[in-house]
Amino acid sequence: MYKKIKKVIKETTKEPKHLDKLEELYSMYAFGKDALSPSEFCDLWQVKEIGITYNQARYYLFEDNLHEIIEDELNPQREEDWDLINAGKQGVSILPGGSFFHHADSFAMIRGGHIDISILGAYEVAKNGDIANWDIPGPRPPAVGGAMDLVAGAKQVWVMFSSHVSKAGAPKIVENCSLPLTGVNCVDRIYSDLAIIERTDDALTVVGMVEGLTQEELQNQTGTRLNFADDCERLKVS
Repeated sequence: MYKKIKKVIKETTKEPKHLDKLEELYSMYAFGKDALSPSEFCDLWQVKEIGITYNQARYYLFEDNLHEIIEDELNPQREEDWDLINAGKQGVSILPGGSFFHHADSFAMIRGGHIDISILGAYEVAKNGDIANWDIPGPRPPAVGGAMDLVAGAKQVWVMFSSHVSKAGAPKIVENCSLPLTGVNCVDRIYSDLAIIERTDDALTVVGMVEGLTQEELQNQTGTRLNFADDCERLKVS
């Protein structure tokens, strides 16, 4: 059933126990109302503590169309329309009330300056507004896709961080990006689980931060100097 999956795992790890978790985790990635993003899927491998790295998880998911093979096994009755392709290069279907437009039209809107705000995830943002959100070291780098067009064409670029630091504790807001750039001098605002930060020129100003967090604590989790607005809002955490 999983000959190709086993082959990939055998080539990258000596731990066959990973295979036992693959169907469970991938079903969470691909199906259901709580379907995970590829990044969340890869993170979950680490959360499950099954001895696998982020890059290995990403390799399993994307290498050699592995995700399509698993989907065939988990949901053989699915009815994708291969004239409709999502950002992950997967065939999808459209639900009642859904809408879509041509790929060329999307880039006409982006490149024509018709997008007011673009909201993106990122691996790193630098104090001067540089953003790196498409590549991390690993066996198979993804393509940058339309992100570079979005950061260049939108009137404002906002970045959303699910956490202020990486799982390893490294700051995501840094003095200079160490990863390949998506765009330069383009980020206007950053949202994280700890703060709201606005960029003006080469300065980052905190305009909101969660209750109970001190300026020093926030600064210690940030890889570059922060300024704090006089009217910095205290954000309640529900």
